[in-house]
Amino acid sequence: MHGIETEAGQAGCTGARLQAAQVVLRRALLTALAVVISTGTAAPSVESTRTQLTAYLGAVQLPDGAFADSNASNDSHITPYRGAYAAIGLSLTGNAGASLRFARWYVAHLNRDDQWGPGCTIYNYTFSRQPFAIASTKSAGAIDAPAGVFLTALRYLYATGDPRARAWIATEEVDAQCIARAAYGLYQPAYKCTQAVIGYNFCLTEDNFEVWRGLGDIAWLEGNAWSNSAMRSTYLSDQSSIGDGLAQMWDARDQNYSWARSTVNGAFSRSAWSQFYPGSVTQLWPVIVGYARSDDPRSIELWQSFKTAWPSMTSASPVRSPWPWTAAAAARMGDQQFVTDYEANLNAEYAARGYPYSWEVNDAGNMLTALLWASDQRSELHFNRGKRRVSRFRCICRYSSLRGRASSTP
Repeated sequence: MHGIETEAGQAGCTGARLQAAQVVLRRALLTALAVVISTGTAAPSVESTRTQLTAYLGAVQLPDGAFADSNASNDSHITPYRGAYAAIGLSLTGNAGASLRFARWYVAHLNRDDQWGPGCTIYNYTFSRQPFAIASTKSAGAIDAPAGVFLTALRYLYATGDPRARAWIATEEVDAQCIARAAYGLYQPAYKCTQAVIGYNFCLTEDNFEVWRGLGDIAWLEGNAWSNSAMRSTYLSDQSSIGDGLAQMWDARDQNYSWARSTVNGAFSRSAWSQFYPGSVTQLWPVIVGYARSDDPRSIELWQSFKTAWPSMTSASPVRSPWPWTAAAAARMGDQQFVTDYEANLNAEYAARGYPYSWEVNDAGNMLTALLWASDQRSELHFNRGKRRVSRFRCICRYSSLRGRASSTP
């Protein structure tokens, strides 16, 4: 059975107990199948949503591999940060070809140590359709987060196992290291956090969670794709430093994470549950990026507080963006009901209209991610920083109940 290991020998199960357990499991599966058949919605709905989202991303991928921000007929914007999240979702579905095209585009449009920061930064772009052409805006909303997210996208692309993707990534160590310098280049030693961009004197908590994850991902690639143990250790050390800075973002009085910190005087911008973004959403990042475990009491409390603050999130976003990233957080937390409700309500409302703006490419990627993570939870297999593992009970006889970024300024 997919997602369940029977290692009876390892667990010391007797044949009789194993047989009894198999009977129980068979009955449970038949019951679950009956529920799906009777409702006629569960599995087909999710598969249909994946197909629709993949088609949406195929339609907004431009001839050069970049992603337009949305499918609006008058949209002329390319935001690499958003595109990286689209690529992550596509890689999770096994669509390595589209993700590879985006990755190649990203690397081909890097800047080397420019006015906005060190390392290989990337600008936002505009485009025209007839004839097709793109032009740099010579600016970006941030430098650290786009670089961090792209490093994560690169790892997910490698994890597809696609031969062409792996062959290309094998040649990209130097570029990846240059991108990592952009992610970490504005590191503030006094506060152990990265400044978003030159001239903006704040460390954003969200960005730093994305940088923390990205540094871990390039460390993984150094060890697994490029066999560079020295650089792997360097990036793990850098990641640890960012992790220490993120720990300082915790507000013991309010029992949540501050959403920013001044690089001038170290003052924190405190989060309020009454503010959706960035205050409330900031609390979801620790579990999304793997900084915190889903079964940690703090993670559980933050997730419950988020749902209490925004009880209608699955059917009506409190802001213009639909924020399916909240469904991804729910998937990480094992909150299948939230994911199901979001997919059947808010996502379905957009899907029925062809995912019009304000649905954007990162939303499509994040919704795919939510569905894939939730599927892994349901099959009792979790994507844990690149390793698939059985989360519970190595022996079947030991059974029991299985259980867009927006811009803001402090």
